[in-house]
Amino acid sequence: MRQSLNKQQLRKFFSMFKRKPEKVEIKHKPVVSSNIESVGYNPGVKVMEVKFKGSSEKPGNIYKYYNVDESKYKGILRAKSKGSYLNKRIKDNFKYEKIG
Repeated sequence: MRQSLNKQQLRKFFSMFKRKPEKVEIKHKPVVSSNIESVGYNPGVKVMEVKFKGSSEKPGNIYKYYNVDESKYKGILRAKSKGSYLNKRIKDNFKYEKIG
């Protein structure tokens, strides 16, 4: 005989298959930029973070970019305009999320 599961039981069952995101240690380097405060990278997981400058009332936003090659990270550090490099070579080319 088949037994049906209620919604709560189904959620519990399927939650076993969801992976919780791993915490990734990313050390930031301060950069000279009018909008970007710092950039960090973890080559083991190919994740880059960009922290934007904020104000005294509101802290700057932090974005995490996934599957970024180390060459792109080094490129933003070397770029004369960090914001232009981010907009042209990273922003629309990699999956990202706002984390702060």
